[in-house]
Amino acid sequence: MNNILHLLPEEHLGASVARLHHLAAVGALEHTMRRLGASKHRFRPHRLFDEDDFSLSLLYESNGASDVWHQHAMGSYATVFLKKDEHIQVDEARLRGGPLLNVFGKHAVLPCCWRWCVSCAEEDEVEFGTTYYHRDHQLPGVFHCDKHHMALTDGCQECGFTVELLMHQNVPPVDNLCPHCGKWMGAFDRYFSEEMAKVESRSLALARHPQAIGYYEDYIRRIRGRAGLNPTPINNVSERKRLTSWLDDLGSYFPPDMLAAYFQNINVSQSNRASNFLRNPRLFDPNTPRPPLHPLVHILTEIFVQQDSCISEREFTERCHE
Repeated sequence: MNNILHLLPEEHLGASVARLHHLAAVGALEHTMRRLGASKHRFRPHRLFDEDDFSLSLLYESNGASDVWHQHAMGSYATVFLKKDEHIQVDEARLRGGPLLNVFGKHAVLPCCWRWCVSCAEEDEVEFGTTYYHRDHQLPGVFHCDKHHMALTDGCQECGFTVELLMHQNVPPVDNLCPHCGKWMGAFDRYFSEEMAKVESRSLALARHPQAIGYYEDYIRRIRGRAGLNPTPINNVSERKRLTSWLDDLGSYFPPDMLAAYFQNINVSQSNRASNFLRNPRLFDPNTPRPPLHPLVHILTEIFVQQDSCISEREFTERCHE
């Protein structure tokens, strides 16, 4: 196993275990996971703070790789909206096994199934001798391959097969045929709007950016400014009214079909569950004791106040490292 213990370009960290198992072709996937020090068999496509990702990162780094958690898992994406003391807690957990951060909304955000780009799979098979799952294709809010500008495949429209567990499909099929019914598996063809394209672009940018310590504090200042709130919460009647009005506008801005693409169990006729996320104090209160909120909700808020269009990538970089 050690002679193939390396990551491929843009490979998803968790899914690399399934790819290694596929190449080794020995025993059950659970056994390969245990051999590599992974304690869970049900890897989600996007995991934010997980002890298996931390241990796998250290394993690959001991074999010569660098910055694995940020480049092949959700490290940069997961940490960009953390407070400075939470960054320290994450580093403690990652390097020394400290307590993990809990993230509000992590089990409600899609996707739940592994996805792939048909063109990437064909190219990977030619260049590396195997297909594999890419990290960027598993990001919440991303429905297209940024390289080929093609919609991602997430299962079979004929029989309903999806890759909820990596044991069901260790790597994407090079012929893109369903392992259950043998039919061609089509790509994403559901609701997709201009605003969703902005979310997609922003999600990719955050995942690919170096760790952004200090960005959350700057983000809160900008959000409060756009909402007409005092930079420091004063909790008087006037501010509460302005905040309530702004949150109502935020909650009604996104159409239900869009929210249904991002969150589980959203009824397109009512978006109450998503509204709970879009009213969370982590969006506007720098002093709230609430746990971190899923980054996708912050991205939606940035889209609402059009921060994505008025902040260049250079400005984003500068603010992240102030």
